Amino acid sequence: MSIKKLFLYIFSFFLIVTQGFTQTTYIYYTVKKGDSLYKIAKKFHVSIRWLKRVNHLKTYIIHPGELLKVGVRYKAITEEDPFFKYLLNSPIYKSYRVKYRESLGRIAKKFGVSLLGLKNFNRLSTYYALPGMVLKIPIRPKKSRDLDFFRKFEFCHRTQKIYYRVKRGDSLYRIARRFHTSVKKLKKLNHLKSDLIRPHQRLLVKVLKLKTKCEEYAGYIIHTVEKGETLLKLSEEYGVPISVIKRFNHLYTNKIVVGEAIKIPITYKDEEIYKKYSKFCLSDFELSPFEEKILREKLKEVANRFRRYRYKFGGNGNGYLDCSMFVKLVYDMFGIDLPRTARKQFMLGEKVYKTQLMPGDLVFFITRGRYPSHVGIYLGNGKFMHFSPSRRGLAVDKLDSPYFKRHYLGAKRVFTKEFFTFFRSFITETASKQRKVSKEETKTNSQGETS
Repeated sequence: MSIKKLFLYIFSFFLIVTQGFTQTTYIYYTVKKGDSLYKIAKKFHVSIRWLKRVNHLKTYIIHPGELLKVGVRYKAITEEDPFFKYLLNSPIYKSYRVKYRESLGRIAKKFGVSLLGLKNFNRLSTYYALPGMVLKIPIRPKKSRDLDFFRKFEFCHRTQKIYYRVKRGDSLYRIARRFHTSVKKLKKLNHLKSDLIRPHQRLLVKVLKLKTKCEEYAGYIIHTVEKGETLLKLSEEYGVPISVIKRFNHLYTNKIVVGEAIKIPITYKDEEIYKKYSKFCLSDFELSPFEEKILREKLKEVANRFRRYRYKFGGNGNGYLDCSMFVKLVYDMFGIDLPRTARKQFMLGEKVYKTQLMPGDLVFFITRGRYPSHVGIYLGNGKFMHFSPSRRGLAVDKLDSPYFKRHYLGAKRVFTKEFFTFFRSFITETASKQRKVSKEETKTNSQGETS
């Protein structure tokens, strides 16, 4: 073994032992007269680029009395929290002993989880793992087999673009008048900085939004074709037009084969049909108001660690996060390994109706494009927390607000039944301990009064 590897092993062991359960907090410095970013960076052994990024500085100018973040300090706080300590010792997660010359990356690839999720759930301060170390492998929720929302948005929210080839003598004003639009809109659509156009130039003049009848459909159920069944019979049985069934299954003729899986679109009102025919049933697990309150507090406790972070599309840490990364980091602490993007997160877990939402459920929105582009964590009482681009950080909003009500897509439950049963057992254990402590206190008080 080389000296460099030995040093890395010793250094990682020291960090794991001393700072195994960590939360990052910043070290602050008040700028004095005559200070510059170069002097401060040299003093605290950091780069000028890092100082600018963490403190959101656009220029190199700083003023005396200004408070700057100059370093990161690790603070052990999760050890004191009985819930997260209990979570690590729970039997519902896989335990794995690190072998010789095995890295965290290799272990993460072996179990199909993310490296960041593995690191966060085990409260490791580094990405190094020592041989013989016991790691807990976080849960990766199963892929959702319920209603296919993507099919709905593929058919119902199509757009058609109309282009025009510039001829000699044309101007933006003439083209705008011809297509009943404005010069300002034409320039915005084509990203033009001036009014100059050239012959044979291709211009985008209009974007039409096409609406179809399938807006009323929420998804589909799968029907296996039996002998003697036709599209007409299926249409009469489910009350869905033949044209819509053909569109959902990409059929060009009315012929169907025995044993073929046909997707039958259903509406939001057909919940009974869905429960009857769907193989994947909704979870009927419910928490009491007291249990919901505790789970809400734990979610807020983890989320508040990212209160000082700022929103940035694609932010992976170091002071910047986006909505999906924030959700991933919060669930990493609970031992649930989620993908990086909102679109992939939407493909996991169980579908939950708006009336069945519980704290911890993921709520999804379509703010741009045709797919889930924004995600948040439901807290209860019609509120959810998320990393907001407009507020540039952590925010709590109402689901029934006009904007989010208009862009709401659906909700998914990624917490498993095993997690909820474990959570309930933790609450009962803590309640029984509190009762014992209160009984002992009453006994000591009564003995003191008699004496």
